[in-house]
Amino acid sequence: MSWECPNCTAQNEGGVVCEQCGYRRLVAIRITSAAGKTFETRIDFKIDRKIYKDIESEYQYLPVTAGSYQFQLLRDENSPSGWGIQTSPVSDLNTLLNDGVCQVGQVYPVYSGDVIKIGSRRNEGVTAAPLVVSFEGE
Repeated sequence: MSWECPNCTAQNEGGVVCEQCGYRRLVAIRITSAAGKTFETRIDFKIDRKIYKDIESEYQYLPVTAGSYQFQLLRDENSPSGWGIQTSPVSDLNTLLNDGVCQVGQVYPVYSGDVIKIGSRRNEGVTAAPLVVSFEGE
């Protein structure tokens, strides 16, 4: 999707960084469940049981403990999309990005069409709750 830079008025063909002046635009990230329900944010956000339930995904696998979450959506200026995910250091489940396990402490860049799942740590290959990543304006 093309956009005009509000800083220098240059026309850009996609991305979040202006090719002329380096301005970085703020684009919301969206996750969509298999039920077609979405969650969208422009700020760093912890994705927990409540969010999974709100978008009608498989929330029953996630803990009910207050303050627990599965992963965070993070603004990431090192990612071409401007966004990344980071798994919770205390979750009993793996966070998978495109079927690869996300290691604790590392931020993984996300792109439109990426799929985030939760997975069993004991039974490798058992996954649930697929969420598809997209961005504002798509």
